[in-house]
Amino acid sequence: MTKKVRTLCTRLLVLGPLTFGAAVASLPAASAFSSEVGSATSCSMYASPSGSDSAPGTIAQPFATVKHLADALTPGETGCIRGGTYTEDVKIAHGGAASAPVTLTSYPGERATIIGRFWIAEGSNYVTVANINLNGKNSANLPSPTINSHYASFVADDITNEHTAICVAVGSSWGRAEQTVIEGDRIHDCGELPATNHQHGIYDGESVDTRIVDNVIFNNADRGIQLYPNAQKTVIEHNIIDANGEGIIFSGDNGVASNNTTVRENLITNARIRFDVESWYPSGNPIGIGNFVEHNCVWAGAEGTITNEAEGAGAGAGFTATDNLTADPEFADPAAGDYRVNPASPCAALISANSLPTEPFGSSSSTGTTTETSTSLPTEPFGSSSSTGTTTETSTGTTHDHRGKEDHRLLTKAAVATVQKARVLKARGATRHHRHRRGAMRRRHHRHIRQRRARDHRGRPSGRPSNS
Repeated sequence: MTKKVRTLCTRLLVLGPLTFGAAVASLPAASAFSSEVGSATSCSMYASPSGSDSAPGTIAQPFATVKHLADALTPGETGCIRGGTYTEDVKIAHGGAASAPVTLTSYPGERATIIGRFWIAEGSNYVTVANINLNGKNSANLPSPTINSHYASFVADDITNEHTAICVAVGSSWGRAEQTVIEGDRIHDCGELPATNHQHGIYDGESVDTRIVDNVIFNNADRGIQLYPNAQKTVIEHNIIDANGEGIIFSGDNGVASNNTTVRENLITNARIRFDVESWYPSGNPIGIGNFVEHNCVWAGAEGTITNEAEGAGAGAGFTATDNLTADPEFADPAAGDYRVNPASPCAALISANSLPTEPFGSSSSTGTTTETSTSLPTEPFGSSSSTGTTTETSTGTTHDHRGKEDHRLLTKAAVATVQKARVLKARGATRHHRHRRGAMRRRHHRHIRQRRARDHRGRPSGRPSNS
C-alpha cells in the first residue's frame, strides 16, 4: 500500500459517526488515485496495441506485444503496458535482482488486459507483475499465471480464465517457487464447471515461503487455495475466500506434505461443494505438521465450516484450528463481485485495517475495503443487520453451521521498492532451504500420474504445467 493510500485509510478510521455513503464520498474516486500516484510510476519502455515490435519501445514508438516488452527489460526497469487487450502467451525468460526487479505494469491511469498463458520460467527471479488483468485462457488449458521462479510478486492484478483451467500455479516440477507474493489481487472464475476436483484459484504446489495476503478469491470451481503436495511455510492472511468449491485444503502425497502454514484472519465462507477448510492425505503418507488455522471467520460451507478429519488419517489430521468465528460477513453483492462487508458483521474486524480489492478494478466508487470502521453504515440494506449463528470454535473435528478500484493499490516505484526491500531483509536473515532437484521432482510426478489413474482423491492436482 502506498503512503498516500494508507493515510487515506487512516483518515477513514477517525472520521467518526458518518454514514457509509459519506465515508465513501470522502475518498477519492479510482481515477483520482490514478492521477495522484500515476506520475510516480517510472516507465522504462512501453507496449501498445497500436505499436510495433520493430519499434524502439518508447512512449512515442511502443512495442506491440507484452512478450517483446518483457524480453527487452533489464534489471531495475519497468515496462508499462498501455490500456487495451493483448491476446498472446507471455513467458518471462529472465528476471532482475534483489535491489533491481523487473516490473511489468499497466501504464499509469490505464489498465491492460492480457488474454493467454502467463509464465515466469525457472531462473527468472525478482519479477513484479502489477495492475494488470490476466485472463489466462489458453488453447492448452494450462495454469496461468505459472510461477517457477523465486521472488515473484503479483500485486493488484485481476486473475481469471473464464472457467477453463487452474489459475495461479505456485511451483511445479518445472521449478520450485520461493518467496512468492500474491497480494491485493482478485482471483476468480477459475476451473472447469461442473467441477472436476482438480482446478483451483491458487495451486500452491512446490514452494517455500509463499505469502497470500489481502486478496479476494472467489467463485473458483474447486479449491480457492490448495496446499498440495509440497508447500512449505505459506502465510495466508486477511483474504476473502468465498463461494469456491472448497475454501482451503491442506494435503500431501508421494511421501511429502505441506507444512508450517499459517491461515489467520481470513473470511473463508460459502464453500459450494464441501468444507470451508479441510485436509486430505492418502493412506501411509506423512501428515502435515505445524499448520494452524486461527482467528478466521467461517460460514456456510456445503458440508460444514472446518474439518480436519482427513480421509484415511483420523481426527486432527493436518492442521490445528483455534478461535475461529462462525458468522455471516453479509457481503454487499457477491453475484456482482462486490465483496464489501457489512460493518455490523463481526467478521469485518478481521480485515478492517487492510485494503482489499473488494470491488472490481475500475469501479468508480471507493478503493479497497469499505469495512474500515464500525461507525460506517451502508446506504442500502445488506439484509438483516443482526448477527446470525455467531460462535467461537476450537476445532479438532467437523464443525457444522446453520445454512442460511481503478486499482485499490496503484503501483508506484515506492510500492515495488517496499515489497522488494522486505524480501531482501527476510532473505538475509533466513536459512536457505534445500532445493529439490528437477529430476527427483519429475520422477515423483510420474509416480503420481501412474497412481492417479487407479484412484481419485480430494487432494490430487490436474497435471503439471507444461514447459511449452
